[in-house]
Amino acid sequence: MIYLIQVTNSQLIPAFLSVLRHSSRLINDNIKIIIVCPQNSRRYFTSHASLFAKKYSVNVTILPRLPYPFVRLFNLFVGCFSNIVSICQSPYGYIGFYSSNWRCMLFVGDGFGIKSSQPMKHGKIKGVTKKVQHIPRYIYYPIFYSHSLQESGVCADLTLYNFVSKKQLLDMFELGLPLLRQCNLKVNHSSGYRQILIIAPSNFYENGRTSLCSEIVLYVEDLIVLLKNCVASSTLLIIKPHPYASSQKSFKLSKSIQSRFPGLNVFIEPTRMPLEQYMYLFKKHLVSPGLNVDMILLTYQTSWPSLLSLGIEVDIKVGFSSNKYIDLFEHASAIQRQSYQEMIPSNLLVK
Repeated sequence: MIYLIQVTNSQLIPAFLSVLRHSSRLINDNIKIIIVCPQNSRRYFTSHASLFAKKYSVNVTILPRLPYPFVRLFNLFVGCFSNIVSICQSPYGYIGFYSSNWRCMLFVGDGFGIKSSQPMKHGKIKGVTKKVQHIPRYIYYPIFYSHSLQESGVCADLTLYNFVSKKQLLDMFELGLPLLRQCNLKVNHSSGYRQILIIAPSNFYENGRTSLCSEIVLYVEDLIVLLKNCVASSTLLIIKPHPYASSQKSFKLSKSIQSRFPGLNVFIEPTRMPLEQYMYLFKKHLVSPGLNVDMILLTYQTSWPSLLSLGIEVDIKVGFSSNKYIDLFEHASAIQRQSYQEMIPSNLLVK
C-alpha cells in the first residue's frame, strides 16, 4: 500500500494519524509513505518523517516539491476526473481520495480546518484555475474544502477536535520536540523573563492582500498596545512566523519593534512548525514548571480556535486593534477580513 502525502506543514501530523488509522485495517500489506515536501519546509518535514518512520517501523520517502508541469497536469486530472475517484474525509479533519485498483491513497489538505467527520458530498478543489491579474495560476498543493467553509470564510473550527483523539494528536506533536530543542531557547528562573509575548503573523503580504510594509505597520501597532506597560529587559518577544511567510518579514518586524522598545529581547522561531504544535511543546517543555511568567499569544492566523479546543493554556489575543487594515488591505481582502473580525469574541481582541 502506498500513501502519497502532499500537504502543508499543519497537515503533516493529521496525515500521519490518518495513515496509522487506515493501515491498521490492512493485513500483510507492505506500507510505503511518500511525502512531497513544500518549499522552504524540508527541515520540518524531514525531521518529523524520520522520527515517524523509526517509531512505527514504516518506509518513508521525502520528495522535493513537484515540478510545475506535473502539478499542472495533476490538478487538471483531479479537476476533470475527481467524480470517478472516491473522495472521503478522515476524523482528523483531513481529506484524501483512494483508488483500490492503484493500491494508493493520496492525501491533500490544509491545516486543521475541516469541521465535519462525515464523508464530503459537496466539496471541490480550491484554486485549480485560480487567476491572478488575468494569468492562470495552478496551485502547488491542492486543497479540498466544503461549501460551508467557503461561505463562512473560517478555516478553523471549535468542533473539529470532537472527532479527534486528542491524546493521540498531542502524542504525535512530540515528534517535533528534537527540532524545537535545536533552537536553544529555554525559559527558566535564570533567564529573568517576567513576560513572554508570542506573535504569530499571517501571510497577508505573500497572498497579495497588502504590502510588506503595511503588514508590518499593522503588527507593530498591536505590539505597542500589548507592550506599553512592559519592562523591555525582562520581556521576551517570540516571532512565530507563518510556515509559508517570507523570512524577510520576520527580520523587518524584529528591527521595527526593537527600535521602539530598546532592550527588548526578540527571538525569531525558525522551525516552521504549526502554531498548535509549537504552543503545546513550548508550554510543556521550554518553560520551567512553577515559573511565574505572563504569557500572551498575539495571533493573526485562523488557528486560535484549535488552541482553545486543545486546551492549551495561554492568554490569546487576536489582531487587529484598530480598523487601519481597511485602508491598508486590498479592497476585497479588507471586506473579507472585516467580516472575520466581527466573528472574533470581544474578549480576544487586542485592546
